[in-house]
Amino acid sequence: MTVSLEDLRRIGLDVPWHLMRRLLQAHAARWQHQVSADITSPQFGLLRVLDRCPGLEQGRVGQLMRLDKNTTADIARRLERKGLLASERDPADARRKLLQLTPSGQALLRDLEPRVQRMEEEMLSVLAGDGAQDFHRALHRLLEHNER
Repeated sequence: MTVSLEDLRRIGLDVPWHLMRRLLQAHAARWQHQVSADITSPQFGLLRVLDRCPGLEQGRVGQLMRLDKNTTADIARRLERKGLLASERDPADARRKLLQLTPSGQALLRDLEPRVQRMEEEMLSVLAGDGAQDFHRALHRLLEHNER
């Protein structure tokens, strides 16, 4: 069932927070169908971070992804159970966990990356010209302003 822009205006939901939430719901649904039903977007994000920064400390991964400690630990634990990442205690500080992708994690990431790119391109294809780049820049400005 489609809700028109006029419907949203009439009921008071033509506001950014509601539209952003709906866009995230659309993203989640597309992710399930086009990318993976087994790996979530945050799990993919963690895999991508570790691909670019192998051996990164778990707390730092969470900081970079703007996740709390419990969420980061849960995502890492799930990926480790799936054999996609390995963890070890930091020899310099046993309280810290160092994370790295396993060969299976690297292979899965390589498989998922083109799917993610296609999905993102499809979602943003409605934005003509430089619209997708403008949208991306606007998101960065909003985050910089609101994540202080």
